[in-house]
Amino acid sequence: EAITGAPTAEQREINDAPRVKIRISRDPQSRGNDDVYVSINGVAYIIRREKVVPVPEPVYQVLMQATETRYEQADDGSLIPRTVQSYPVSLVG
Repeated sequence: EAITGAPTAEQREINDAPRVKIRISRDPQSRGNDDVYVSINGVAYIIRREKVVPVPEPVYQVLMQATETRYEQADDGSLIPRTVQSYPVSLVG
């Protein structure tokens, strides 16, 4: 059994934020299909994919801002960069 200390000010602030329900889908082109790790000011969350889960709104905002660069090859062989969202997140409620 894990032993935890008193919540930090950051934990209290984030956990007191309004909650939203999200779902992170599996996507072979995204960052794998494992659980998604999110950290805000040292407060960590692990979110299961394919499940509707309530999270503090700042966690949702971090996920929506997470992007990565993918490249497509043009006909001439050059690479064309494209910025896409890192995780397929849906706001459920």
